[in-house]
Amino acid sequence: MQDKYCDALVEHLEKRFPDLPLIKAFQVFDPQLLPSSEEVETYGNDFISELSHHYHIDTCTIQQEWESLRSLMQTQEFKDKNAKYILTSLSSSDTLIALYPILSKLAQIALTLPVSNADTERGFSCMNRVKSELRNRLTVSSLDILLRISMEGPEKDFDFNLAVAKWSAMRNRRIF
Repeated sequence: MQDKYCDALVEHLEKRFPDLPLIKAFQVFDPQLLPSSEEVETYGNDFISELSHHYHIDTCTIQQEWESLRSLMQTQEFKDKNAKYILTSLSSSDTLIALYPILSKLAQIALTLPVSNADTERGFSCMNRVKSELRNRLTVSSLDILLRISMEGPEKDFDFNLAVAKWSAMRNRRIF
C-alpha cells in the first residue's frame, strides 16, 4: 500500500516539475561526480544528449566538445574543483570559450538557472513593502520601476544633484 502512495507522489512531482531531468543534466559539469577511470568513457553522455535534445544542438558537435572537456576535468587542475568553478570558467575564460563554444553557452545557461526560490520570495517581500494600502493604485509600470529601484538600488554613478536640478527646472512636475 505504501509503494502505491509513493509511486503516486513521484508521478505527481514529475508532472508538476517536468524540467527536473533537464536541470539534473547540468550536474554533468561537476568534476567530483566523475566515476573511476574505467567508467569515465561513457560518463555524461546521457546528460549531454538530454541537453542537446532540449536546446536543439547538433549531437555530434556537442559530443566532441564533451569528450574533450571530460578529459580536461579529469586533470589535476580541475579534479578538486566544483561545478560552479567549471561553469564559471567555461563562461568567462576566453581560452575555454574558444575550445568549447557550445558547452560555454550551456554553462552560461546553467549559471542563470535559479537554484532556489529565495529571489522570488525576496521580490514578493519587496512588493509588499512598495505596494501598501496607501499605494494600492500604482500602475504596473510604476510598480515595476519602484520594485527595481527598491531591489537593485540606483545606478552607482547616478548624479542626484543633476536629477534634482532637472526636476526643479520642469514646469509641470507631475510624474504621471
